[in-house]
Amino acid sequence: MTAQEKTLSVYTQADIALEAAIENFARNGLGGETGVLAYAGGYCAVGRISSVAGHLEFAPESASSVRLTDVYEFRAFNAASELRWLAVAEKWRAGYADRGTATVLSDIESAGFDTWTARTVQYVDAIRDRRYVLWGKPDGYRDGWLRLREHRARPFAIPVVPPDDNAVRGIVGFVEYCAEQVEAYGNVTVFAERLTGFSTVQALTEDG
Repeated sequence: MTAQEKTLSVYTQADIALEAAIENFARNGLGGETGVLAYAGGYCAVGRISSVAGHLEFAPESASSVRLTDVYEFRAFNAASELRWLAVAEKWRAGYADRGTATVLSDIESAGFDTWTARTVQYVDAIRDRRYVLWGKPDGYRDGWLRLREHRARPFAIPVVPPDDNAVRGIVGFVEYCAEQVEAYGNVTVFAERLTGFSTVQALTEDG
């Protein structure tokens, strides 16, 4: 590893229940308040994991309908780390996604994943403060949830700190990790992306 390279920590666990993966990720406290995206057959649910209690909760409009055994893909993310869980395809198609493979990408080395398979990936740069702009404009804030509404889509809420009155859009932040490709004559390419959390912005530029 050269002096310019940095390290991304990667932890993987196969054949793990989603609840166990969430508990392990929350217990290690890698990065504070954590946003959640849970994908099921008929919906995508937005949620959060408290950095204090480690409790998973979903946005008010979807909390009553979310069952973790319906979820085939789950992502939990904060400023330092992201958990990704993907269900075993055969079990999800059979109607009960109780086991899957979990992967954690983190800027922080942690001893809390000692039973997981650990490896490190060297990179030369990380492009931070990237963002995906969410559909809908702010339409009310309550109990840590900002409601977004647009005529062409169903309203939904995201977990954020109280936004100011000038917030115009909700966003999901992300980081891109870049590594040198020796076989490509030293060119640098993006090899991984990690979500970093929900927030709001006061204005949008031409590139979002």
